[in-house]
Amino acid sequence: MPRGGAPKRPKDLRRTLRTFFAYLGHAKFSLLVVAVLVTASGAANLVGTYMIKPIVNALAVRDVGAFMRVNRST
Repeated sequence: MPRGGAPKRPKDLRRTLRTFFAYLGHAKFSLLVVAVLVTASGAANLVGTYMIKPIVNALAVRDVGAFMRVNRST
């Protein structure tokens, strides 16, 4: 890595990735599982935020009736 700068990009990306995955050996499956779980966690966070939005909006306008309707439907 050059001093004070970003590392240089590999000239042959496929070869570099092949070497990287060769170093991983039996951990390739674990890396795939972690990638899937991180993606699922991010999606769950987005969905959770989306589902909370109607409740927060109802409380912001002090509409208790809408708040109760949202709670009964869940």
